[in-house]
Amino acid sequence: MGLPKAYIPYIYLAIAVTGWALQPIVVKLLVHDYTELQITFYMMFFGTLGLIAITALERRLSDITRYTRDKFAVMAFLSFVGIFAYNLFYVYGFRFMSSSEANLINYLWPVFTTILQFPS
Repeated sequence: MGLPKAYIPYIYLAIAVTGWALQPIVVKLLVHDYTELQITFYMMFFGTLGLIAITALERRLSDITRYTRDKFAVMAFLSFVGIFAYNLFYVYGFRFMSSSEANLINYLWPVFTTILQFPS
């Protein structure tokens, strides 16, 4: 008797929240021994492995083969700009400020976006 399928999204949510909560602690510890590029590379590498594992567990690996090379090139470019660069600057901030300051600045961007969207 296995786990009901209705609980699986909650398990994924718990894993994501735990990983998200531990990220600043782990990054602050790693920033003393590794460069920002190394940390960001490993974040992206293990994130990709995690997504592939979840895709395999859900038996949806065939969805990946539907994409053409052009689509993969576009996704690689967008992920580099949108995710890799963002995380690189995020990790870079940990070298010069405390973990709490870096996270405060990181999580204030939705507030700034909301405030600055109104014309002056």
